[in-house]
Amino acid sequence: MLGKQTIKQLSSGIHAFAIETPMHLSHTIADEIADHLCAETIHLSYHKLSIDSVRKMGESFRERSNGRTFIISISSTIGIEAQNAFLKILEEPASGTKIILLLPNFSHLLPTVQSRVLFLERVSCTSDQSGPDTLSAKSFLGLGLSEKIKYTEKFLKKKEKDSDNEEYSNAAIINFCDELLVEIPANAKNAQKISDILLAKSLINMRGASAKMILEFLAIALYDA
Repeated sequence: MLGKQTIKQLSSGIHAFAIETPMHLSHTIADEIADHLCAETIHLSYHKLSIDSVRKMGESFRERSNGRTFIISISSTIGIEAQNAFLKILEEPASGTKIILLLPNFSHLLPTVQSRVLFLERVSCTSDQSGPDTLSAKSFLGLGLSEKIKYTEKFLKKKEKDSDNEEYSNAAIINFCDELLVEIPANAKNAQKISDILLAKSLINMRGASAKMILEFLAIALYDA
């Protein structure tokens, strides 16, 4: 899935990298990175990275560094305070430690953070060898209503087959909603769509709600007739 140049750069002496990717591919990419690097890898996954999470991460780096590679998946945006705290980690890396960020939108990072990491590549849904049985916000938004329904059905079949896999838990649908919010411009024209996505996201953990119901609701709500 990752390009040859990316793999080569990961093995260089640079200590911090970023890869832009749909979050439903983050576990696959993290496994691929671990396969290519000789060092021990630790994968940390966050829905939203808070300043407290960054502080705990810094403690973990200090205690568990020793040449390890930390792969950090962040499915939602990162607040300015958290980014400034994370910047200190990037500026004072533990000896021999590599940090690899996996996130849906590199441009959402502060310029000061961007300047401390090497951007490697943008992984698109078409790079996913498992095909359309995974959710991609960009692909989903480009489909008609019937295609959206079929797309979600394929995902749900995969979810049922891999029910023990965290990637296909409710967190995957939360990540999908966050990716939709990234893809849809925040303006008056899209206000109802954004409201519907937030509603879908709030329903995920409610009793009686099902992934099928929520994804079909999104398919209808985000259909442009």
